[in-house]
Parts: sequence; structure tokens; C-alpha cells
Amino acid sequence: MDECRIWLDDTRYCVVDEIDFAWAKQWRWHATPNSTGRKFYATRMTRERGTRKQIKIFLHKEILKRSGKKARSVHHTIGDHDDGESLNNRRGNLFWATLKMNNSRHKQRHLIEQKEMRYEDDRP
Repeated sequence: MDECRIWLDDTRYCVVDEIDFAWAKQWRWHATPNSTGRKFYATRMTRERGTRKQIKIFLHKEILKRSGKKARSVHHTIGDHDDGESLNNRRGNLFWATLKMNNSRHKQRHLIEQKEMRYEDDRP
């Protein structure tokens, strides 16, 4: 599959698979920094249904939902990027993680274990 770029501002874009491109282009996505300001995520704002409350939608989590990838448990609520690139929103790069998994990804040992666990789940 080809990668498609969705521009978030004048200098930043995210990458999605061709299958998600037309769907994602329905909205205007923005580059939103994480708490440290070192990474950016593709986000948009919308109103919560039936209220005036604004909620933030993350593109990578929406693509995970569209892809049909199932979370292993109710604790797997974080959309994570396998390669650590927060603007690489290709389906093959995304998976559901727990808070603990997400926080420990900087350790190479945990990365390998998590990858093996995910591939185990994908086997028929």
C-alpha cells in the first residue's frame, strides 16, 4: 500500500495508508504536541454528541478502530506507534497498549516482548 500525507500545518504532516486517506481528509487535522513538546500527534476537535462539550480526537486511535484491531483487554486503551514515530499512522504501525506498556517502551527488552505478544495474537 502507498503512504499518503495529511498536512497538519505548514511544516508537519502525518502518514496514513491509502485505505484511510479519503476518510481522514473529511476533517481538518492539526499537529498537537505531547506533554513534553517533543512529539506531535494528528488531532481534531469535535463536540460530544448531545452536549456543547469539546473533545479531542486522535487520528491514530480512530484508524485503530477503523482497522478492526481488537484490544487484548479493557486495559489496552492507548493507541501506540510501533516505530515510536507519532505521525506515522499507517495501520501496520499501530496497536493497542496499556499505560504500563506505553510507559515502558523506551526499554528495548520490553519492545521485543510486546512485539512477540502482539504477533502471537495475530496467528490463526
